[in-house]
Amino acid sequence: MNEQDLHNLLILQSPYYEDFAPYRYEGSETISRISRVGWIRADESFTSGRVPPSLIKKLYLAKLSTLPVNFHFHKTRSGIPCTLCEPGNRASFSSELLIPRVDLPGSFFGSQSMIDHLITDHGYKPPDEFIDSVMSLDLSKPFDAVITFDEISLDIDSMVELYKIRANLFSGKVPNAEEQRYKNWLDLHLKNNS
Repeated sequence: MNEQDLHNLLILQSPYYEDFAPYRYEGSETISRISRVGWIRADESFTSGRVPPSLIKKLYLAKLSTLPVNFHFHKTRSGIPCTLCEPGNRASFSSELLIPRVDLPGSFFGSQSMIDHLITDHGYKPPDEFIDSVMSLDLSKPFDAVITFDEISLDIDSMVELYKIRANLFSGKVPNAEEQRYKNWLDLHLKNNS
């Protein structure tokens, strides 16, 4: 198999979704409160155009976020490569971003964390609704994309059981903020439901 064959195979194996497609993750049920944005690849057409430079800066700051303000979810152990880049010099992403929608409160956009790369290096123009939502982000307000995604996609009993398991994984050691989120959510849930 030559380099071009490998490149073509990579394209076919890479995720592609039209902007505003309802979110679905690896065989799960469709999550209508999350709309996909920026899931482009080399063999599909996409909208291109200019975006405000401040969008890239805001995306960069959102990507740097750590708890208590965290827009990352579905982190992977290895990077997923950009199919628009030339072989041998590919950008990659290792998480998704969950961005609250300003046009539909209680709904979200789900994008690759390298969406800024797709915009700056490949000319992708996300929908105006996404741009407005990113520009409206309050980076000082606590937000946890992992907890929010779980609250949207799981029923409360499943979430309690999952978080008990996760919290127990870290018992006996001092958890970091990423690990502490599960115990904090359980404590708050139990307090509010007692």
